[in-house]
Amino acid sequence: RMYLHVLYDELTEEVMPCYYTGLMINIIISAVPAILFTVYEYFYGGVEPIFVGLGFLGYMSLIWSFYTMLYLSICKEYVKVTFFYFLGMLLFFGLSYSLVNFCGMDPIYATFIGLDSGILLISILEFAQIRAYFRETSRNYFRVISYFGTYWKLIFANLFYILGLYIHNFVFW
Repeated sequence: RMYLHVLYDELTEEVMPCYYTGLMINIIISAVPAILFTVYEYFYGGVEPIFVGLGFLGYMSLIWSFYTMLYLSICKEYVKVTFFYFLGMLLFFGLSYSLVNFCGMDPIYATFIGLDSGILLISILEFAQIRAYFRETSRNYFRVISYFGTYWKLIFANLFYILGLYIHNFVFW
């Protein structure tokens, strides 16, 4: 919500602190269930550590990428974003192919490593685009926190809206 206010007021130096604070909150909230799941997956599911680690890396990279997409919509650089996805998928296919055919790696491991690498590359390129677009920063990282007190009803409404969109997936799982 804050980034909309600062854009409306043309305070572009406030966008990056908003991005960083929101990203940190998002990563912490997303990492808690992911860590619990990976611990369960490893100790009770008997999943190999490499799959647990790669699954966690892929999940966190997707969280970063999806969060960054919100801010990329401000830049309106859709051709660049499409190119980022092309590069990420090119890395995915190229790395997976190379690991299987030149290094003799198991295709499952190679696919997982290639996919995580591609998603991570996409996330890094998206972040670089935002940094290039919003060069000025006020470093006022805690201003966003004040919005939680003001817009707490909106936060809960959004939480239940998102849960409503995805709860059926949890029921089926």
